[in-house]
This record gives sequence, structure tokens and C-alpha cells, in this order.
Amino acid sequence: MKPIYFLRQLVLVSVVSIMVILALGQFAAVAPFIDLAWWSMVIFTLLNVVMYGWSYQISKNNQKHQFVNVFMSFTFFKLFSSFGLVAFYFFKTGPNSKLFVLPFFAIYLVYTIFEVYFMTKLSNSKIAIAKE
Repeated sequence: MKPIYFLRQLVLVSVVSIMVILALGQFAAVAPFIDLAWWSMVIFTLLNVVMYGWSYQISKNNQKHQFVNVFMSFTFFKLFSSFGLVAFYFFKTGPNSKLFVLPFFAIYLVYTIFEVYFMTKLSNSKIAIAKE
């Protein structure tokens, strides 16, 4: 996947995320926690850009284990970053409902689907390059 295609799709995913956030903001039960969704969107966008850049460079090599290592490392980092964000939000704002995580998980799901999609595309392009 070329960088221009990645950026176009990232913009599309960001628009979808904005629509999800605005839709969730219409529900009174989760509206007070919508700022967590905005922060999640920013963090996941940045993480995806870094992950793509690193993976794109690795995909030019013929070492399959490096590509898998990048994917696993970023998945691990994303997991702990997500936990840190939710914990920080919880201790900073002291939400009175367990529903505060719902906006976060909605955005997490959107960006995780996108991440798997572009990593699969990069992996397939790496296989095609290796066969040439």
C-alpha cells in the first residue's frame, strides 16, 4: 500500500470516527464522556501513522520476521497505551458511570479494523515484492 493510499484511507477512517463520536454524543448516558473518544481518536491516528511508516520501511525488506515483530510490538504498545489513556481519564475525571469506556471502545474498534486492514495490505505487498 502506497503512502498516498494510506493517507486517503486514514482520512476516511477519521471521518467515520468523527461520525461515530457525534452519534454517541447524542446519547445522554455517554455524552459526558465524549472527550475520551476525541482523545482516543487523536492517539490512535498518531499510532497508526507511526505504525504505517515503520511497517512500510520494513515491508521493503525480505525479512518476514521483522514485519511480524513490528506488528506484535505495536499491538503490545497500543494495548498499554489504551490502558494508560483509560486509567488516566478515570483518575483525572472520576466518572460516575462505567459507560465512560463505551466511546473509547467504539473508536478503538474503528482504528483496530483499519490497522488490520492496512497491515494486511502491506503484508501482501511484501509477499508480492518477495516473489518478484
